[in-house]
Amino acid sequence: MTPADNQPSSTASVLQQLIYNNTEQSTNLTVCTTVGDGNCLFRAISLALTNSQDHHNFFREKITDHMLDEAVRHNMESMFSDSEKYSKHVQQMKQNGTWGTEQEIIAAAHLFNCSIICLAKDNDFYL
Repeated sequence: MTPADNQPSSTASVLQQLIYNNTEQSTNLTVCTTVGDGNCLFRAISLALTNSQDHHNFFREKITDHMLDEAVRHNMESMFSDSEKYSKHVQQMKQNGTWGTEQEIIAAAHLFNCSIICLAKDNDFYL
């Protein structure tokens, strides 16, 4: 996927400044679009790591498997009221088209040993 043609170049600059203001880390970023089919989190991760959205199913599988790994499962389960709800959540997340949540973002950041910054556009402001 190439950078979004319809995104003004100032968007990347605004995001870079927001990231710097909150983390004191300089970044070089490009604003890209992903397909909005319920796989957007995994498409974005695939795009960031492989320069293609096409591997989103692979990343969904790896991230959800990581969530079930005994080394991280207990800490991940603590975000839920009980382990049964957690197991159901992960099984649901294994399904193509299921929207990723904060738990999958946390698991992906842990699995890939990186920071993931999520910004949501609300009118003309990024949060």
